Amino acid sequence: MSPPTEPPMTPSGEPERTAASDVPELPNPWPMRESLPIPTSGSGCGRPTLIGCSLLLALLVGSSILVLVRANDLFEWGFGLSQQQILVALDSSVTPRQQQRLEGAFDRVEEAVTAGTLDPAVLPELQSRVGDALRAARQGPLGSETVEELIVALEAVASTTRSP
Repeated sequence: MSPPTEPPMTPSGEPERTAASDVPELPNPWPMRESLPIPTSGSGCGRPTLIGCSLLLALLVGSSILVLVRANDLFEWGFGLSQQQILVALDSSVTPRQQQRLEGAFDRVEEAVTAGTLDPAVLPELQSRVGDALRAARQGPLGSETVEELIVALEAVASTTRSP
Protein backbone atom coordinates (compact mmCIF):
# COMPACT_ATOMS: atom_id res chain seq x y z
CA MET A 1 0.00 0.00 0.00
CA SER A 2 1.39 3.39 -0.92
CA PRO A 3 1.50 6.27 1.56
CA PRO A 4 -1.22 8.92 1.19
CA THR A 5 -0.32 11.68 -1.20
CA GLU A 6 -0.40 15.29 -0.17
CA PRO A 7 -2.77 17.56 -2.09
CA PRO A 8 -1.03 19.94 -4.50
CA MET A 9 -0.15 23.32 -2.95
CA THR A 10 -0.61 26.82 -4.32
CA PRO A 11 2.37 29.25 -4.44
CA SER A 12 1.09 30.81 -1.22
CA GLY A 13 1.33 27.43 0.60
CA GLU A 14 -2.39 26.70 0.79
CA PRO A 15 -3.79 23.43 -0.53
CA GLU A 16 -5.04 23.72 -4.06
CA ARG A 17 -8.83 23.49 -4.30
CA THR A 18 -10.20 20.60 -6.28
CA ALA A 19 -13.73 19.76 -7.37
CA ALA A 20 -14.08 17.26 -4.51
CA SER A 21 -13.08 19.80 -1.89
CA ASP A 22 -15.76 22.24 -3.13
CA VAL A 23 -18.57 19.87 -2.12
CA PRO A 24 -19.94 20.79 1.30
CA GLU A 25 -20.29 18.07 3.90
CA LEU A 26 -23.78 16.57 3.81
CA PRO A 27 -25.89 16.37 6.97
CA ASN A 28 -26.60 12.97 8.52
CA PRO A 29 -29.84 11.63 6.96
CA TRP A 30 -30.63 9.63 10.13
CA PRO A 31 -29.94 12.02 12.99
CA MET A 32 -32.19 10.10 15.42
CA ARG A 33 -30.38 6.82 14.82
CA GLU A 34 -27.35 7.98 16.75
CA SER A 35 -29.49 8.80 19.77
CA LEU A 36 -31.40 5.48 19.84
CA PRO A 37 -30.36 3.06 22.57
CA ILE A 38 -28.63 -0.11 21.52
CA PRO A 39 -30.77 -3.11 22.47
CA THR A 40 -29.21 -5.15 25.22
CA SER A 41 -31.60 -8.12 25.08
CA GLY A 42 -30.61 -11.29 23.26
CA SER A 43 -31.30 -11.80 19.60
CA GLY A 44 -34.12 -13.97 18.30
CA CYS A 45 -37.89 -13.89 18.08
CA GLY A 46 -40.10 -12.22 20.63
CA ARG A 47 -42.74 -14.04 22.64
CA PRO A 48 -45.72 -13.06 20.41
CA THR A 49 -43.87 -14.32 17.34
CA LEU A 50 -43.00 -17.60 19.03
CA ILE A 51 -46.60 -18.11 20.14
CA GLY A 52 -47.92 -17.36 16.64
CA CYS A 53 -45.42 -19.70 14.99
CA SER A 54 -46.24 -22.44 17.51
CA LEU A 55 -49.96 -22.13 16.79
CA LEU A 56 -49.36 -22.27 13.03
CA LEU A 57 -47.16 -25.33 13.44
CA ALA A 58 -49.81 -27.04 15.59
CA LEU A 59 -52.46 -26.21 12.96
CA LEU A 60 -50.26 -27.62 10.19
CA VAL A 61 -49.54 -30.84 12.10
CA GLY A 62 -53.22 -31.26 13.01
CA SER A 63 -54.30 -30.73 9.40
CA SER A 64 -51.70 -33.22 8.16
CA ILE A 65 -52.89 -35.86 10.62
CA LEU A 66 -56.52 -35.22 9.61
CA VAL A 67 -55.68 -35.63 5.93
CA LEU A 68 -53.79 -38.86 6.61
CA VAL A 69 -56.58 -40.30 8.75
CA ARG A 70 -59.33 -39.27 6.35
CA ALA A 71 -57.44 -39.90 3.08
CA ASN A 72 -59.84 -42.60 1.89
CA ASP A 73 -62.87 -40.40 2.56
CA LEU A 74 -61.27 -37.49 0.70
CA PHE A 75 -60.42 -39.76 -2.23
CA GLU A 76 -63.96 -41.15 -2.36
CA TRP A 77 -65.42 -37.65 -2.27
CA GLY A 78 -63.22 -36.39 -5.12
CA PHE A 79 -63.68 -39.60 -7.10
CA GLY A 80 -67.47 -39.33 -6.70
CA LEU A 81 -67.41 -35.74 -7.99
CA SER A 82 -65.35 -36.84 -10.98
CA GLN A 83 -67.77 -39.67 -11.67
CA GLN A 84 -70.75 -37.30 -11.61
CA GLN A 85 -69.07 -34.85 -14.00
CA ILE A 86 -68.15 -37.63 -16.41
CA LEU A 87 -71.62 -39.22 -16.35
CA VAL A 88 -73.27 -35.86 -17.03
CA ALA A 89 -71.01 -35.28 -20.04
CA LEU A 90 -71.83 -38.53 -21.86
CA ASP A 91 -72.73 -38.18 -25.52
CA SER A 92 -75.81 -39.74 -27.09
CA SER A 93 -73.51 -42.19 -28.90
CA VAL A 94 -72.80 -43.88 -25.54
CA THR A 95 -75.05 -46.91 -25.21
CA PRO A 96 -76.94 -47.70 -21.99
CA ARG A 97 -74.77 -50.83 -21.67
CA GLN A 98 -71.58 -48.71 -21.79
CA GLN A 99 -73.04 -46.33 -19.23
CA GLN A 100 -73.81 -49.25 -16.89
CA ARG A 101 -70.30 -50.67 -17.37
CA LEU A 102 -68.81 -47.26 -16.64
CA GLU A 103 -70.84 -46.85 -13.46
CA GLY A 104 -69.94 -50.39 -12.41
CA ALA A 105 -66.23 -49.76 -13.02
CA PHE A 106 -66.38 -46.59 -10.93
CA ASP A 107 -68.17 -48.52 -8.17
CA ARG A 108 -65.58 -51.33 -8.18
CA VAL A 109 -62.70 -48.84 -7.88
CA GLU A 110 -64.49 -47.07 -5.04
CA GLU A 111 -65.12 -50.41 -3.28
CA ALA A 112 -61.43 -51.30 -3.59
CA VAL A 113 -60.46 -47.95 -2.04
CA THR A 114 -62.97 -48.37 0.79
CA ALA A 115 -61.77 -51.91 1.50
CA GLY A 116 -58.15 -50.76 1.37
CA THR A 117 -57.25 -53.30 -1.30
CA LEU A 118 -56.43 -50.87 -4.11
CA ASP A 119 -52.72 -50.88 -4.91
CA PRO A 120 -51.42 -47.31 -4.35
CA ALA A 121 -48.97 -47.75 -7.23
CA VAL A 122 -51.85 -47.60 -9.74
CA LEU A 123 -53.31 -44.35 -8.38
CA PRO A 124 -51.22 -42.04 -10.62
CA GLU A 125 -52.41 -43.88 -13.72
CA LEU A 126 -56.00 -43.76 -12.47
CA GLN A 127 -55.76 -40.04 -11.77
CA SER A 128 -54.27 -39.46 -15.20
CA ARG A 129 -57.06 -41.36 -16.99
CA VAL A 130 -59.85 -39.73 -15.01
CA GLY A 131 -58.22 -36.31 -15.44
CA ASP A 132 -58.02 -36.84 -19.22
CA ALA A 133 -61.72 -37.75 -19.28
CA LEU A 134 -62.62 -34.67 -17.21
CA ARG A 135 -60.64 -32.39 -19.55
CA ALA A 136 -62.36 -33.96 -22.54
CA ALA A 137 -65.74 -33.48 -20.82
CA ARG A 138 -65.05 -29.76 -20.43
CA GLN A 139 -64.51 -29.46 -24.18
CA GLY A 140 -67.64 -31.31 -25.18
CA PRO A 141 -69.66 -34.47 -24.71
CA LEU A 142 -67.72 -37.69 -24.18
CA GLY A 143 -68.03 -40.06 -27.11
CA SER A 144 -68.28 -43.80 -27.11
CA GLU A 145 -64.53 -44.32 -27.75
CA THR A 146 -63.45 -42.15 -24.83
CA VAL A 147 -65.91 -43.88 -22.53
CA GLU A 148 -64.71 -47.32 -23.63
CA GLU A 149 -61.06 -46.34 -22.94
CA LEU A 150 -62.05 -45.07 -19.49
CA ILE A 151 -63.99 -48.26 -18.72
CA VAL A 152 -60.98 -50.41 -19.66
CA ALA A 153 -58.67 -48.26 -17.50
CA LEU A 154 -61.03 -48.33 -14.50
CA GLU A 155 -61.53 -52.08 -14.74
CA ALA A 156 -57.76 -52.60 -14.94
CA VAL A 157 -57.24 -50.48 -11.83
CA ALA A 158 -60.05 -52.24 -9.96
CA SER A 159 -58.50 -55.64 -10.73
CA THR A 160 -55.03 -54.52 -9.53
CA THR A 161 -55.37 -55.01 -5.81
CA ARG A 162 -53.16 -55.86 -2.88
CA SER A 163 -54.03 -57.77 0.24
CA PRO A 164 -55.36 -55.56 3.08
